[in-house]
Amino acid sequence: MQDSQIPLKSSLISPEPKTPAIQFRMPPAPRSLKKQDLRTEFSIDTSTQTDAVRPRIEIKNIEPTRKRSDSTLLIIILFVLTVVTCALGATVFFS
Repeated sequence: MQDSQIPLKSSLISPEPKTPAIQFRMPPAPRSLKKQDLRTEFSIDTSTQTDAVRPRIEIKNIEPTRKRSDSTLLIIILFVLTVVTCALGATVFFS
């Protein structure tokens, strides 16, 4: 028969490693970041502008280029599908 003993908690936990832990250090920052850190001063110009330029917004009317509406297109598609279905049905029925 099988051995139905419940495993002990100590057997489920892996033993401590015998070698000392290795201390990892962060790698040095990339050169591009070091160059950015040198330029930490920002110059902000808070002087008010006397000549405020207003944006030119032009609204154009768009003429519809479609001549058929969506409902007309839908009716045509349904008609074509009906004709194809009837043709296939007639072929199956009369053969």
